[in-house]
Formats: sequence, structure tokens, C-alpha cells
Amino acid sequence: YTYPEWSSAFADDPKGDKRKLIGVRVSKCQLEGMLKNRIYIDLVDISDEEVAKKRLFEGIKEGRNKPSSAPLFPGKAGEEIKPDFPGVGTKSDLTNKTSKYKPQIPLEKTDMEINDFIENAFKEINKYFKEAANELSQESERIEVRFQEINHYKFVSDIYMAGKHKTSCKIWLNRESYSQYSQIGFSHGSISINEDNSFNEILSISDDKYNIKLQAIMSVGLYGNNQTNYDYKSLNPQEAAEYLWRLFVSVLEYSFNK
Repeated sequence: YTYPEWSSAFADDPKGDKRKLIGVRVSKCQLEGMLKNRIYIDLVDISDEEVAKKRLFEGIKEGRNKPSSAPLFPGKAGEEIKPDFPGVGTKSDLTNKTSKYKPQIPLEKTDMEINDFIENAFKEINKYFKEAANELSQESERIEVRFQEINHYKFVSDIYMAGKHKTSCKIWLNRESYSQYSQIGFSHGSISINEDNSFNEILSISDDKYNIKLQAIMSVGLYGNNQTNYDYKSLNPQEAAEYLWRLFVSVLEYSFNK
């Protein structure tokens, strides 16, 4: 349950003020989505294991992150050079110390790659709903979430509270005649299993030139504490799955808070 746990911590502390979720960067990567604006502990390009350990512990301790001692005078002789921390590179390798600018070049996306991406995104959403429904049902005595797979490209889910049906949703892989790409359809509330012409949300391929992402066409607003800082025009499969799940279960927050 790692993904739901850190997602819950992020939702409860989106600005990082409560320090419920502390990121640690251990290799060079491009931070995107929810992590783009997060402050993190950076251990990249640290060649000394003890220095890395010290920075990690200083980053997670509570209180002001102030050095406990004054820095060395610039002219003071340095300490004996120790072997490099494994997997980082040598101290003499200056190319590892600076990040060189790399131009952004539009990604060449084939029709097959795009449709494969959308199909894999649907599988990710299917998996997320199945796990989240099971987890919520196990943690709550009042709430029961049923998951039913209709076929490889469609599933439905129902929420019961104290045995009373609250709402339903249907998610399916949709291919309209006017589009060369598949889309992911979401219907909420009163649904029909066989008729796939009614939508509350549609996920389609985004206009991002540099990545293959999904966009929420309707960008439905989420209720109350269910707010997120997603870029609805550029969602990765995990963000898309959580967005649809939040849309589905938002009826519970409304029931408890109205």
C-alpha cells in the first residue's frame, strides 16, 4: 500500500509544512507532476558516504536546518581524500559536477505508441481501482466498495454505505469513429453497463510535444479536501488513476460533510 499511503500524506500536506512526506533524490531525474515543486533532500553527486549520511539526517530532523558549527576558513587545508562513495563517480570527474543544458526536442510519437500508451494507462487505472476498492473496504466497517470487471476494456465499481447503495462508476476504453486514438471514458452515478455514450469525464492523449501524457477533457473539480494540484492537461497514468478514483469516492466526503 505504499502508493496510497504517500498519496494520502501528500494530499494532507501539499505544501510540505507538516513534513509528512520528505523526498530524497538519489539519482539524476526530471521531476514532474506532483513532485515538480516539492523541496527535497538532494544526494546526487555526493561522492563521500559520510557527507551523504549527514545531509540525509540533517534534512529529516525537525527544527531549523542550521549548521551546528561554522564553516572552515577558505585557506585552511582540506582533509585527507577518501575513496569515492560507490556508484557516484570520481571526484576528479568534473563532468559529473555540473548539469549541462540539453535542448528540448519534440518527441516523435507514432500512432501505435500512443494507442499502446492509452491501453497501458487503462490497465494501470484498472489495477489502481481494484486495489483501492479492496483497501477502503478493509479499513472501514461502514463502507463497502465492489469492483467488477466486465471485460478486458471495461469495469464497474459500486459504493455501499451501511448496506445502502451510494453511487456507481464505469470506466472503459473507448474508440470513437472520428478519432484515430483510443480514449478512456468515465461515467459516474446512474450508469448503463452496455451503453457507452454518456460521459462524466474523458481522458485522451494530451497536446504535450515532449512527452506522451493524458489530458482530462472536462477537468471536473474535486470536492473539499479532495483537491489536488494536478495539471489536468498533462497527467501520467498514475495521476489519471488517482484523479478518477477521487472523482468516484468524492460522494463519501460530500455525505459526511453536508
